[in-house]
Amino acid sequence: MYRPEQGDTIPLQELVDTHLQLDLTQACVTQRYREQRYRSFDSGDGALFEQGQLDLVALRDMALQRGEPAHSSGKQEWYENVINQYL
Repeated sequence: MYRPEQGDTIPLQELVDTHLQLDLTQACVTQRYREQRYRSFDSGDGALFEQGQLDLVALRDMALQRGEPAHSSGKQEWYENVINQYL
């Protein structure tokens, strides 16, 4: 990678390449986190809801019976920041 000395300029192609690499890296990381965050929709009640076999009333009833879910991650702000970058 080109490392400019003081006073040098960075070639445009280098800037474009670096930007694209960062975008691709961010997209891969975002995809992985999204898959982890929504993995509950891959099976069980989450899959039934995603397929349209459960409505919001049924989900509310399940939530009342089961109580609060376990906190699985402290990355809520991170998700919001990543999503807001693309909005």
